[in-house]
Order: sequence, then C-alpha cells, then structure tokens
Amino acid sequence: KGPGALPPDKQKTIDAFFVKQYNTFHGADDKGLQDLRALAIANPLPPPGFELKNKNQIEAENQQKFAAENPQLALWVTIKDQLAGANGEQYFESSVKGAALPGGANGVTKFKGKLISQKPATKPTSFVLAMGKEDTPAVTVNLDKPMATKAPEGAEIQFEGVATSFTKEPFMLTFDAEKDKIEGWPAPPAPVRRPPVRKKK
Repeated sequence: KGPGALPPDKQKTIDAFFVKQYNTFHGADDKGLQDLRALAIANPLPPPGFELKNKNQIEAENQQKFAAENPQLALWVTIKDQLAGANGEQYFESSVKGAALPGGANGVTKFKGKLISQKPATKPTSFVLAMGKEDTPAVTVNLDKPMATKAPEGAEIQFEGVATSFTKEPFMLTFDAEKDKIEGWPAPPAPVRRPPVRKKK
C-alpha cells in the first residue's frame, strides 16, 4: 500500500495466489487469513516466534485434544477406523478377535454406546448399540445371563467384553460380555411390600 505499491491488477493476482497457498498449507480459515493480512501490514517481516501451522500439525493437535476430552470415544474411533479400512478383516483376526476390550487402553475400561434394540423384549440376553454421536447400529453385546428387566431405547450403556465376530458391510462388531459388568442398565423395580393382613379375633 502507499507509494511504490504494485498496481491493483498485480495485487489482485498475487493476493489470489496467497489465498490459495494459505488454504493449501494451513487449511481454510477466514479469521486466520484476516489476522495474517493485518500482521503483514503492520510488520513487513515476520515477528519473533511467528509460526503458521500446517494441516498435519493442526489435525494432530485436534486428535490429541479429542482423545484427552473423550478417551472412550477416541479409542472406539481408532478401532473402528482400522476395522473399516482396506485390511479390516486382517486387523480383526490379528488384533481384535478374542481380545478383552477396551482392556484399560489409554485408561479406558469400558466402551459407551446408545441402546438401539434388545432381545428378547423382556429379560434380554443381547442388545445392539450405536457408538458416539451416530445412530447407526455398530455393536452387538451377547450376555452370559439375561437382564432382569428391559432398558429404554436410547439409554446410555457402558460395557466391556470379548470380541467374537465382525462384519464390515454392514459394520457390526460383536462381543460376549458378563451381565454384571454392564453399566447404565436400569435396575428392576423393587417389589411392592404389602402390610400383613391381621385376622379378626
């Protein structure tokens, strides 16, 4: 800007190149782009400590933050991404089948999901969960003993179990689990105690 500045048409060409390079390196970020423009106007040379993070750095930091804030979901996403990948069946056979999961990995002792269905309708011996924010069935849990009562659809259930089978299309990971290690399942209603009937003399 000012005396000696490039003509407007040249500025427009260079600015378009700048925006393209910024988005390619850092990712689309309108505020970051605006801040960088202001910084460049105020400081012809980068100030000490200036850093522009690339997409890979930003993604890694976001993943670390996500794992710290949502360890259960982060571990599930890691396992699911591997299973859903090109070598999913091989990964299941070598690393998942027969494994007790979550198994304390990253401090996680139970997975958490949303109840989609259960069977039989009363005293269920198996149930299906959606994991994370999705509503798609992803996990089937088969129990060693029936539950005493059914649970409401959408209930948040926590479990640990041994992975027994897997299908990629549609995605479904099946576990065997102990009834006593399931959390979030409603307890059966307490029996109604009726006062004893006194006989008339």
